Amino acid sequence: MRKAGFYKRDWFIALLVAAVFAAARYAEAPWLERLNRLLRESERVVLACSALKHGYRERLREGLNDGVGFVYLHAGEELLLARLKDRRGHYMPASLLASQLEALEVPGPQEALRLDAGTGLGDAVIEVSRHFGLKKG
Repeated sequence: MRKAGFYKRDWFIALLVAAVFAAARYAEAPWLERLNRLLRESERVVLACSALKHGYRERLREGLNDGVGFVYLHAGEELLLARLKDRRGHYMPASLLASQLEALEVPGPQEALRLDAGTGLGDAVIEVSRHFGLKKG
């Protein structure tokens, strides 16, 4: 069993042949299964990824019962574009943003906690902890 940790989906980018797949091919990519395995083999882990579609989130949740919670960081296109342009050495170019937003299936309140992406880190941690009933330690 892996101990607590924080993982970004970017860590798994080597699993992808290219940054962009056609939607059907992307859905079949092994990254979902590998991330699901990581979650099942870990305890107290946070995984940051862009699971844009409901089906992707369901595949990440498989076998975890109620042990998984999703946080949807909502941001407008202008904020996202500005953040993408500020990134250096990231695999996703800003030119793909529109297609990513088009592909997004916004999770409803039953599926994910919705936070404004402009929320400060401290406030976000407090809100996530409160929502999911997490305690220090």
